[in-house]
Amino acid sequence: MKREVDRYQELIRERRAIGELDHPESSIIAGDRVSHNIIETWWEGKTLMGKIKILTSPGWRKMGVVSCKGDQAAMLIMNGVTLGISSRGVGSLKNERGQNIVQDDFELVCFDLVSSPS
Repeated sequence: MKREVDRYQELIRERRAIGELDHPESSIIAGDRVSHNIIETWWEGKTLMGKIKILTSPGWRKMGVVSCKGDQAAMLIMNGVTLGISSRGVGSLKNERGQNIVQDDFELVCFDLVSSPS
């Protein structure tokens, strides 16, 4: 994960570190499902921390009209729902003693907002 988070810093610098509300079936980030932009990450020991910006529409900011995934995320948070964040990536797994171990071919795609992070 460290290797991939280091690589991800370029996306953060370029303001392309976007993610979706909920994990989709695809590894492709769909523009119409984007809810947030990762603006910073750092490590606290073995825990990856970060800051995100929820991407809301002018309709949400002016009148509370929900018209995009960022608006939906903001509405959930404003109503007391706790959202988590979960990495989405592609790569292979190897089963060792009943546990799936992520292999070296793992590629981080993004971080999504989810109701039940793993």
